[in-house]
Amino acid sequence: MTEMPGADPEELEIDEERIARIVSAAASAVREAEAADQRRILDEVEKLSSGKSAGWFFKLVLLAVSVGLFLTVGRFTWGWHVVLLILIVVLVHEAGHYAGMKLFGYSDVNMYFIPFFGGAVSGRSGRVPGWKRALVALMGPTPGLVVGLACGFAYVATESALFFRLALAFLLINGFNLLPFYPLDGWHLLNEVIFCRNRYLALGVRVLGGALLALAGLWAGYWVLVALGCAAVLFSSGSFKVAGLAESLRERISPEEPPASGRIPPGAAATIIAEARAAYPYLEKPQAVAMKVDELWEQIRARPPGWGASLALLVLYAGLLLFVSVIFAAYYIYRSGAAG
Repeated sequence: MTEMPGADPEELEIDEERIARIVSAAASAVREAEAADQRRILDEVEKLSSGKSAGWFFKLVLLAVSVGLFLTVGRFTWGWHVVLLILIVVLVHEAGHYAGMKLFGYSDVNMYFIPFFGGAVSGRSGRVPGWKRALVALMGPTPGLVVGLACGFAYVATESALFFRLALAFLLINGFNLLPFYPLDGWHLLNEVIFCRNRYLALGVRVLGGALLALAGLWAGYWVLVALGCAAVLFSSGSFKVAGLAESLRERISPEEPPASGRIPPGAAATIIAEARAAYPYLEKPQAVAMKVDELWEQIRARPPGWGASLALLVLYAGLLLFVSVIFAAYYIYRSGAAG
């Protein structure tokens, strides 16, 4: 200790002790604030994981309002006959996804419609195995293709225009969803089986697919495809960033958790929250940080299917694509023969 001229050594020691106590109290206050912040964030994550973020009444209202908007916008865009037809097809499609998520143990499952684009089902997969997540992607288009085929046979038997329109709508919309472009179901299946194994591969395929989708929309004069393709490209960087963070975190923490629990282990929680705060400094509210932490935790725990299951899923996917191709080839031959 360096003594100042004329200073009392005892007073200097008292001052140093006082400063040490102040520093210690400040450090303790910072630790308590960080712990309180972590508890608030984890409470929000718990709400998300338990599905308490939205009750059944809110989900029902969301579905009803989205259907109303879908019908209203579609009425002025396509007319009642077309929008009701599309609504039936999309409802069957999304009901398949919804049933798959419920069957495989997803939580906080929601269904809603999006004007111009169709519908969507969201849910938290938690520790649902990769092969089940891949099957969920196929459980939307598969029922629709079966219904479309049945309507096609009914049309051949009755020559009813209604059955023809139903068959065409079910087969076109569900067959289109099997294409490997984000955000279509074909991309989600391939992502669960192949693309998720390498984030650079996922980024490249997503950007290329989005560009092709946008170009197809420009060629066809259908701006919805252009919007889908542009969105796929624009939002790909965010998914790439999350995948990189999850990959880094997976190497530093153990994703294991107590049986039948979706909670993040305390040690892992502190690391994930700190990483989310550092990577997304603009997220200030606990709810916003919790959503990002929850997203990272799901990515950390996610594992692709084994190679045997992956091969089986790819064969199933190829079979569905072949099925759609054969159906449309048969329809083309039938129409050509009828015209001749």
